[in-house]
Amino acid sequence: MIYILTVHWKVARWLLVQRKYIKKNTPEKHRLHVHISPQMKYNGKPKFDKVYCSNESKHWKKLDMMASEVCERADKRDILIFMDGDAFPVKRHIPRVKSLLKNNSLVAIQRLENAGECHPHPSYCATTVGFWEGNKCTWGVEGQRQVINPNPPPYKVRLKDTGGKLWSILHDGGFKWHPLLRSNKRDYHPVFFGLYGDMIYHHGGAFFGRIPRTHLDCKSTKEQRQPWRKAYEHYSPLFYSRLGADPLFFLPLIGKPHCWSPSAPRKCPGGA
Repeated sequence: MIYILTVHWKVARWLLVQRKYIKKNTPEKHRLHVHISPQMKYNGKPKFDKVYCSNESKHWKKLDMMASEVCERADKRDILIFMDGDAFPVKRHIPRVKSLLKNNSLVAIQRLENAGECHPHPSYCATTVGFWEGNKCTWGVEGQRQVINPNPPPYKVRLKDTGGKLWSILHDGGFKWHPLLRSNKRDYHPVFFGLYGDMIYHHGGAFFGRIPRTHLDCKSTKEQRQPWRKAYEHYSPLFYSRLGADPLFFLPLIGKPHCWSPSAPRKCPGGA
């Protein structure tokens, strides 16, 4: 069995979009569990296999709670997949995940573009029930003891974020894991609107009423940050408006020609 665990916070607008893409790109038998917050207006649609609702404010605790409950009754060979509420597969992902898990303990997004984040990111992470339970894995917050910065000049930072503890478990245990790296051929923002491993889309900061702040912002000058933040403010609603309507939405991001761009959206001939 494949268990997909996702968290939605305060607003329900991503529930239908995410469910649609998961259903389309996960024909394998799976169970979708979602955690919602009490502020959300959820009327039971779309339907999920299990819905959790609590006032828990810590993102990592919600993920750990769902994983713990699944592990109590699941087979050790079953697959656990964690997803952020604004992340989803844009193509079939399970065959590749199963292939990668043959030689790796875990597969996860790694956001090196965000000031050198090297820990597994919960926007998409896959492992087995046996590995998660057997190594007492957790999404707990912890500072990284190693930072990979792909952009010179190098600088020393100590990032502290969800997934830091999981990185330590992998590092200290000598476990091999496969990072899914940003694969955009076209970027509208250095961190958000990202494709990873050519199969997972992560919108970024989808549940914030304000423009979210990234680790990259904290390490950049005001002059650098300003155009990034303006880009997010401009493109985010345009991207969201196309997600449910256009099955070819992702072509610009992977560098293939398409009849629209977020800055000048228009209908495709014969399409949505």
